[in-house]
Amino acid sequence: MAGGGLSGRSGFNPLNGHQRIAVNLDAEDAHFAGPAAFTMRRGRIEGVILLDPAGTSLEGQVAARGVSRGLLSIARLGAQASLRGGSGQVRARIAGSRGRDFAFDAIADVAPDHYSIRGQGTLDRQPFALETP
Repeated sequence: MAGGGLSGRSGFNPLNGHQRIAVNLDAEDAHFAGPAAFTMRRGRIEGVILLDPAGTSLEGQVAARGVSRGLLSIARLGAQASLRGGSGQVRARIAGSRGRDFAFDAIADVAPDHYSIRGQGTLDRQPFALETP
């Protein structure tokens, strides 16, 4: 896969009767059009998704720098996800400094019928935390 600032590979193949999708992509000055258009100076996404009717499984990670959409600007973004049968955890860290300095670390616990998010960070170097999950 190449073009539009993306390069890498994606593969679709069956595994035990279910669709498996593997992605390994790099972004360099990428522009994504659409109603939620955004740009990314540099990034990488790696992951495997298994589409199982009993529950989707996903293992993956994302790292990006210079992500912007409209007035939102994120200097750094990192996330890891691990889900089995639709349950698991997603961890994310974002930081930026255009306009106001901010950093935020979050953990989302995911289940098929429920999710909770906890997190903490800083805004203009002042600490904050989510009060309840």
